[in-house]
Amino acid sequence: MLQVINLTKHLAKVLRFIVSATSKDDARQVLKTVVCNNHYVATDGFRLHATETVDAETGLDGQYTFENLRSSGGKVIAEEDVEWEQFPDYSQIIPVDDPECEISLNAKYLYEALKPWATGEGEVVRLSFYGEARPFEVTGKIQTTVDGKDLTTKAYALIMPMHADHETRPWRPVA
Repeated sequence: MLQVINLTKHLAKVLRFIVSATSKDDARQVLKTVVCNNHYVATDGFRLHATETVDAETGLDGQYTFENLRSSGGKVIAEEDVEWEQFPDYSQIIPVDDPECEISLNAKYLYEALKPWATGEGEVVRLSFYGEARPFEVTGKIQTTVDGKDLTTKAYALIMPMHADHETRPWRPVA
């Protein structure tokens, strides 16, 4: 069933975040969907993105694929297909205990530190944590091919933690 939804700019941003974790592989169609009920969830089997439900006015409840997502909002097409297989039970992988370490970081600084690796497939970085009030490190190799020549440069980023007012427990989706 197709639904046309009018999106606010905020809901469009939220759905783009969720949809970015859907699978691009046609082999597992169910991982190309977003679960919409009391929250939005998507996974490609390697990562999971989830948010609280933003706008009850959408009326979405089930598994959907989204088309025409734009940053400005506007109309989007949500397609529900009840013939797809059951979405994986993602609650099995969500931690229920307290984290061993929590660090609040400036999101822009983290994005900029990870950006050189975000353009490639299979790029690997190492994240190092030294404690709640200590710096956070990102290390890896930046690889590029220029004129048929493979270039590799070791890279390092250090981000200082920030003091932030957060809830005592992080929000997590509950299946």
